Amino acid sequence: MKIAVIQATSQKEKNELLYRCTAESVKKYGYKVINFGCNSLPDVLCGYIPTPQDAFLFGRINDGNAVSLPLGLNFGWAGEINLKCTLEKLFEEPFGTGYPPEDAKRKKQDTLLLKEINSISKRTMPDVFSQLNGRLVNKMLSKSNVIQYIMKYGSNEELRNLLEKSMVSQ
Repeated sequence: MKIAVIQATSQKEKNELLYRCTAESVKKYGYKVINFGCNSLPDVLCGYIPTPQDAFLFGRINDGNAVSLPLGLNFGWAGEINLKCTLEKLFEEPFGTGYPPEDAKRKKQDTLLLKEINSISKRTMPDVFSQLNGRLVNKMLSKSNVIQYIMKYGSNEELRNLLEKSMVSQ
């Protein structure tokens, strides 16, 4: 089994801990752990919504397009009640209206700024490579486990071709 460690950008300081703990936990099974680092996908703004309150605030403030629901821990008997209430609160009002009402204008501006930053920073790998200096690209290419995984299993031909060309030119 192959296991990828990918965490939210807001949790990037925990990356090494997540990777190390995952690797230690599965070592006895012979599983391979790949550390991909931050979860920065173009056009994705994901929120963790374990409660109806979190769901309501995510929809109103963050105006995102993907959610993560805790369907394991504490999702026991009658777990569908919290799930239903959480989803009801998520979709109760239009997204992006801001909250609390007295701060709605500022919250909407903050969300637009976040989306602007994301549109600049969350790029496809071919786009990113073309914007980086050679030293940084070489450092990225030194992550042989990630490169090998992409070359073997990746479905993005443009990225695979770019990596192949970059490795040959080194």
